[in-house]
Amino acid sequence: MHEALITGTPSPDPGEVAWWGWVEEEALPGLMARWPFVPDSVEAYARYRALDG
Repeated sequence: MHEALITGTPSPDPGEVAWWGWVEEEALPGLMARWPFVPDSVEAYARYRALDG
């Protein structure tokens, strides 16, 4: 899970990234529950959500 400003066309290496695309913030909680994520990204998302309130 990353936030970035990209000025060109992204072209991730298929050997390193299984899927990529833009995800609206509202869809992220459901995706985090359904898709496999590495433990660090689950923890980072939990910390991000905790900042909300």
